[in-house]
Amino acid sequence: MLPLILVLGLHLAGQTLPDSSSGLLVVRLEGFSSEEGFARLAVFDSEEYWPEDIENAVVRLTSSIQGDTVIMHLTGLAAGEYAMAAFHDKDGDAVFDRGLFGVPTEDYGFSNNARGSTGPPDFEDALVMFEADTLIIEISIH
Repeated sequence: MLPLILVLGLHLAGQTLPDSSSGLLVVRLEGFSSEEGFARLAVFDSEEYWPEDIENAVVRLTSSIQGDTVIMHLTGLAAGEYAMAAFHDKDGDAVFDRGLFGVPTEDYGFSNNARGSTGPPDFEDALVMFEADTLIIEISIH
């Protein structure tokens, strides 16, 4: 079954993306366990807010889910190094939910499919180089 791709919104986090860039960033999020809620993606250009403070991400994207894969397209992003964090917001509250002792209750993933041993991966492990051309990133959600 081919996934139906709907990007519902692009939210800029207090920054304006340059108009001169013609690059395309394609992020393929795979492994959604259900179609309830939303897929959420945050793009970071600095370790300072990584990955918890999504309000300070360079870009935030939200999409509905149909099937087990969501594909998001982002244009106008300046060339540089970025790290991405994504999660399945099952209850649609725009918050990455955690249970007892801070254990995540919603599925998540990071660029480079980076994983941390007892928490999120290091920023450097999730960094990808975007050269303002076309870059396709695949992130497994679990």
